[in-house]
Amino acid sequence: MQSFSRFSENPLLVPGQVVPSQPDMKVEGIFNCGAVQVEGSIVLLCRVAESVSAEQGEVSVPVLSGTASKPGIDTKRFDQKTGHLDFSDSRTISNRATGKVEHLTSLSHFRLARSTDGRSFTLDEKPWIFPQGVSEQWGIEDPRITRIDDRFYISYSSISPDGITVSLISTQDFIGFERHGVILPPSNKDAALFPRKINGRYWMLHRPITGAIGNLNIWAASSENLLDWGNHTLIYRAGESGPWELDRVGVGPPPVWTPRGWLVMYHAADVQSRYVAGLLLLDEENPARVIARGRAPYFVPQGEAEQSGFFSNVVFPCGLVEQEQGLLVYYGAADDKVCGGFASWDSIWEVLT
Repeated sequence: MQSFSRFSENPLLVPGQVVPSQPDMKVEGIFNCGAVQVEGSIVLLCRVAESVSAEQGEVSVPVLSGTASKPGIDTKRFDQKTGHLDFSDSRTISNRATGKVEHLTSLSHFRLARSTDGRSFTLDEKPWIFPQGVSEQWGIEDPRITRIDDRFYISYSSISPDGITVSLISTQDFIGFERHGVILPPSNKDAALFPRKINGRYWMLHRPITGAIGNLNIWAASSENLLDWGNHTLIYRAGESGPWELDRVGVGPPPVWTPRGWLVMYHAADVQSRYVAGLLLLDEENPARVIARGRAPYFVPQGEAEQSGFFSNVVFPCGLVEQEQGLLVYYGAADDKVCGGFASWDSIWEVLT
């Protein structure tokens, strides 16, 4: 049986390679990259998470400030002995009484990296897209890139005290870009666009974030214009294929057309928060219908890069590039590194049933 083949060069990008956006910032991670081939190069759009330094016994958090044309970063500081706050999760500060997240410990922006061979990347020294506006006060995260006609559309999570929304940006050249704003209200994330219209409509997969009722499942939606979305349909529930995905599922890279249907790689987590990659196949004419699924993970965390980091035991695919014999897959490893590998078509079809 064939399997997912990791690059020997992994990890491809690590925090030490990233120049901080400001002198007083510390890069905690570079991970969860969208990917696309542009002429002879592979372009990654990477999430870069930065924190601010803290004194002993304190937790400091970066907060967006300034204006849209000249954004800045302020710092809020908290005593770790503050009784009503929970600091146990390295990613957040939560209210013990309500369980609500009050702050994120890092602020993320997007940065570009380019490669001619798909393995050795040159990373920009400065952010390409920095958070701005009310909906992005706590940062921007986890971009997915879809080429539709002559433009590249970037769907991403926009984070603020008001919730997690899905926003959209487009570009023709990865130099300039146009913001299209929020396209899905709170709470929602893990959104990826299909690369062409299906029966006259654009399609998207997304993952609503539920509260006391419901689970973290994958949904589909359609639109006439990429901005106004409706016909929301639940297509895949967490845990359908086993306990390895019981806690949550969410779409990874944008769906890929194949002669057998739309191939979807997704992330899944169990109740111990181990994140793995799974596979689905959707009907070509009705992408809200699952026609095949992997009964086991396609690949799981292994090795130090994926099993140890800011949030350990995580593989989180966000980008892929199609090739004749399979797919180049780029994924976040342990929430602080970028890794890559090759998914042959044979290994994919062996998993799907």
